[in-house]
Amino acid sequence: MKKLMTTKKKPTMSYFMCVAVFIALLMQLKLPNMGGSGLALPQNILAWAIMCCVTCAAAIRFCCRGAALTVNPMLCFYGVGTVLLVVPLFYTSSVWHPLAGWHLMALLGGWLFYGALLQLRIGKGILYMLLAAVYWQAFSAGMQFIGLGDWVPYAQINGRPYGVFQQVNLLASFIACGLGGALTLLLLPEFALASRRQEGLRNLVLQACVVLFTGVLVCLQSRIGWLGTAAALLLPLLCLRRYPRSACYAIAAVAAGLLLSLLMLQTTEESATRSMVMSNHARLAMLQTAWSMVEQRPWLGWGLGSFEYSFQHFRLAQGFSTDGLGVVTHPHNELLFMWVEAGVFGLLSMLLLIVGVGSVLWRSWCCWQKGCAELPLALCIIAFPLLLHSQTEYPFSLSAWHWALLLLLLAMADRLSIRRRRRISVNLSRFVGFLALPVALVGIVFMGYAMYGGLVLTAFERGGLRDIAPVRSMPSLAAWAHQERRDFDMQIYGLLMYNQTQNPRLLTDYTGWAKVYLQRHTDANVYYSLIKILLFQDNAAESLRWSQEASGLFPQDSRFVPQARTK
Repeated sequence: MKKLMTTKKKPTMSYFMCVAVFIALLMQLKLPNMGGSGLALPQNILAWAIMCCVTCAAAIRFCCRGAALTVNPMLCFYGVGTVLLVVPLFYTSSVWHPLAGWHLMALLGGWLFYGALLQLRIGKGILYMLLAAVYWQAFSAGMQFIGLGDWVPYAQINGRPYGVFQQVNLLASFIACGLGGALTLLLLPEFALASRRQEGLRNLVLQACVVLFTGVLVCLQSRIGWLGTAAALLLPLLCLRRYPRSACYAIAAVAAGLLLSLLMLQTTEESATRSMVMSNHARLAMLQTAWSMVEQRPWLGWGLGSFEYSFQHFRLAQGFSTDGLGVVTHPHNELLFMWVEAGVFGLLSMLLLIVGVGSVLWRSWCCWQKGCAELPLALCIIAFPLLLHSQTEYPFSLSAWHWALLLLLLAMADRLSIRRRRRISVNLSRFVGFLALPVALVGIVFMGYAMYGGLVLTAFERGGLRDIAPVRSMPSLAAWAHQERRDFDMQIYGLLMYNQTQNPRLLTDYTGWAKVYLQRHTDANVYYSLIKILLFQDNAAESLRWSQEASGLFPQDSRFVPQARTK
């Protein structure tokens, strides 16, 4: 009987490991893009497609096998928090509805993915896949630091590697998670191998990973990376009493990583030392302004999806401009961001999420204290860098892989730490499965079209906006996925065509589009083109109004100064 049970489990686990390896390889791909966030980045589309596939697999399980659905407190808190954010849509201006809609869909997709993860048995081997993915990013960055990374496909700007995520802090928080994963595999006895020789080799590889990850994290000079490193060190400190020898070896490996970082900083071609004073000042100004906005509208907020417009114009009303801060699209703190946009509903939504995460952390801590399970708390510690990062930047908009990783780690900790699982009836579970399955399938198809649309627009933009035919003939679903970006490109193309055709309708279309666009975004080039076109159309009064607004927002831009002074 035991043999029969083992044979049944083996194909499932091997299939799962194959999928995990495939995902780890997909994560390393650098796809052509023009930067940005959300679906503008093909890496994010890939991550969302994977999340939809996992949700689809869980939904099929309930539809076909008649399994009972597991419901945990975190899932309930997350669901209620998402529903609360629907309320501000009713009083938010329709101009901001598209931006708000994407935000809500991302939260809903994350909730479905989290629910799917709770239903699946995720093997502990997933930590080795995380380790492999992080190792490639850290090794590539290390090679770039010492001047041997010409073969690395990822960018390096001012001596700092950007990795596949195209941003230093995202790379740092990801490597910090890998450091926590390596320490977990090194310290917890449940991962030890039976063979002494194989275990010695495994420990050697893991210690080498700890040395490399620590060295690269220090060299990246990312504050969130340093905080993540400190969070990862909680695990060996907690293990000092239980496993003193292993914990000392782990701490020694971290110390060796610090020495490696000094060596890497000395051999790098460019100085990695940089001042963080300006960055600190900018972040403090963002937080102060965001808090002032909360104080002015604490109950209803400024409108879901309105942050970029509202923040810049709030500062403008106070006599400040974009100088020193640039165009701020996020206050670098998720709690403040939601409170500013959605008021008390956003605050309650975030507090519910915090309570949900806190419940997972508390149960994991209780399991650690009682000695019944050590892995749940270790998984929470691995997730700490991502949680910290969400309160200093907006990592999940820039990298959906980070969002997927956070949900995966929390779901594993949630599932392993709860003793009595709450299950709903099989019939209701099957009904939920039938509801979730089409949503997941539509998500997969949509991500395919989004990938196609993104690559078409990237090719169009890199080609100097010459061949408009592929953009115009884009499938409607792909066009909808990139509606704002596509409209922007087509309007710029229209201006280029006006120089050849002198068709006044192209200018009229641009002014109508620009007035709506500037109610969502703050773009100096769009302001400048709108002002020039309004002047050309003999609409001096409206041109003066827009130029005064633009000169207040961009006082250092000489294009707006003459117009602002015109009476």
